[in-house]
Amino acid sequence: MYVIIVGAGRTGIPLAKWLISGGHEIGIIEKQNDAYDSVSNNLGTVSVFGDGTDKNILSKAGTNRADVLIATTRSDDVNLVTCQLAKYYFQVEKTIAILNDQDNRELFDDLGIDVVVNIADLLVSEIQEGLASRETRHLMPFSELGSTSLLSVRIPGNVGIDQRKISELTLPDGTLLPLIIKRDGNMVIPDENTFIESGDQVIVVTAPQTEDDVRDTLTARNGEH
Repeated sequence: MYVIIVGAGRTGIPLAKWLISGGHEIGIIEKQNDAYDSVSNNLGTVSVFGDGTDKNILSKAGTNRADVLIATTRSDDVNLVTCQLAKYYFQVEKTIAILNDQDNRELFDDLGIDVVVNIADLLVSEIQEGLASRETRHLMPFSELGSTSLLSVRIPGNVGIDQRKISELTLPDGTLLPLIIKRDGNMVIPDENTFIESGDQVIVVTAPQTEDDVRDTLTARNGEH
């Protein structure tokens, strides 16, 4: 499956990493210089510099052959126009858009966006789920996207240390940590030098058969792993 992601921000980058881990081809469109350089340095030549509302930029990214386009910018106007172009000009089968302002929901629905992801609803849902009540939970079923699972693992308060560096963890081969929601609520795209702390929520991509090993490694007391 070929997926175009418009916006290389806090949503777009973790999404791109997850799709790559599932064996999918991606293209990223980003118009901010710093974000574009970061994508190019970390993900290679999958990115196109420019505005997602520009037909020429969409064409350069290969939108004419895309199966899905996902608009993840913080501007509802950009997300809406980009999805409209993808669907009606490039004939993309499915469009997905982040909705930043609830007041725009009816407009998104009326204009035929296939999937609208409401940021506010997601945050409320996370709170209501009570993540602290379970150390590990599945975020989404991925049977259609290959043999990978997406998990949310909450680091408990009894690990015995304040923080651990990701490079020091022995995780199963092929495991990816694309996002950490810190205990203060901030989101971090980690690298090998990032520390995880008690109270953090770690988003994990791994094979179904290694879920238990990942959970045990992340939640083990000091010295157990």
